[in-house]
Amino acid sequence: MELQIVWLKMAVGPKKGQKQYTIRRVNYGDVTYEALLDEVEAASTFSGADVEVMMKMFGKIVEEKLSCGVPVDLGPLGTLRPKITAKSVATKEQCTAKTITNKGVTYYPRAELVEALNKASLRVINSEIRGRKHKKKTSESNEE
Repeated sequence: MELQIVWLKMAVGPKKGQKQYTIRRVNYGDVTYEALLDEVEAASTFSGADVEVMMKMFGKIVEEKLSCGVPVDLGPLGTLRPKITAKSVATKEQCTAKTITNKGVTYYPRAELVEALNKASLRVINSEIRGRKHKKKTSESNEE
């Protein structure tokens, strides 16, 4: 895995205004769904169409289980668990589905997957670039 050194100008806290350095993973983009299908096809006896049908069916089954609140074990990849967050209320009667503030899915990788990442070779690219700038929110007016 390639890493790069980036600098940031601190915006808040005791180091506000100071230049600080950190290290980040070099982002070469995502592996596309199509690229994954091609790799599975090349590594198996299945055709590309068969791989795609299996992946779509797998996705539908996982979606169905998660929608019912059931965690899904993905074997060597780990587990997907449905997650909700809700606000607290004073009485049991007030506690309804309307108190749910967020629904999502949490991914828990298998220990072997995390260990493989921890054992990955790392190479620091000797560069000094500015880290991500956070865009300031501005109010736009529609004056004519």
